Amino acid sequence: MKMHSASVSPLLALPIELQLTIYELAVASPEPLLLNCACNSSYRNNFKELKKDTEAWKNGTKHAPHEPGLMKTNRQIRNLTLPIFYGQNTFRMHYCSGTDDLPALEWLANIGETKRRMLLLFFLYDRNVGYDGMSPRHILQINLKLRAKYDVTIEPVMARLCVCWHVSFHGIEALERVGGLEGPVGRR
Repeated sequence: MKMHSASVSPLLALPIELQLTIYELAVASPEPLLLNCACNSSYRNNFKELKKDTEAWKNGTKHAPHEPGLMKTNRQIRNLTLPIFYGQNTFRMHYCSGTDDLPALEWLANIGETKRRMLLLFFLYDRNVGYDGMSPRHILQINLKLRAKYDVTIEPVMARLCVCWHVSFHGIEALERVGGLEGPVGRR
């Protein structure tokens, strides 16, 4: 029987392909990760469930996701799991009039620029397909809040059953990849 050094995780002794499969199973969720309480339209007139979830978000029982414990075991595992957690999970921020966007905005600030740039599947979401037409100021307000703090692109996503906006976070590296501020996109 082969003994592993106390400083080396048995997980790291596995082939990298198997490690990555394990990490995906451990940190990627099949369900969207909610960053704030869902809008009332998401509950489809189930006011009891809406009240319960609203209270859970207010008292901290429900909260924006934390990084899974596996990501805190050691630096090598963390470096391999960070892009999986932030790049493969779907993160959903609700934005309708009755929704508190503060938990989602705090989460974005707390994770930092490097992790924000890893977010590939970050969506502004409302289950009411006609919401933006009825209350266009709410998407405008959250759009302005995000643009005031971050370099983002916000684009509508075609969806039959909801209103959905994809948010892409950019940073200095993103500008450098397209030739910088004065590169191929033109001078100001």
